[in-house]
Amino acid sequence: MSDLALPFLLLFEDDSLAFWCFEKLMRKVRLNFEVSSKGILAKLDKLARILKVVDPELHEKLEQVGRACVKGRDPCVKGRDPCVKGRDPNA
Repeated sequence: MSDLALPFLLLFEDDSLAFWCFEKLMRKVRLNFEVSSKGILAKLDKLARILKVVDPELHEKLEQVGRACVKGRDPCVKGRDPCVKGRDPNA
């Protein structure tokens, strides 16, 4: 999370102001850091719905090659990418 805090530390000379801005950001994005990946999965689902409207051909292609992220169940979120050779999708 230091990569998220660094911009605030660079922008503000006052460390306390940087801290409170970072704290506000973390409140807004905290679902992205849950073990259940609930926030990330919700964003992937939203992305899939947008993609289906904006580029139905790409959406269909992704479904054809079996990318579960199109359906909002991306195994990559948990560090398992079944599309990378040599990686165990059940690990």
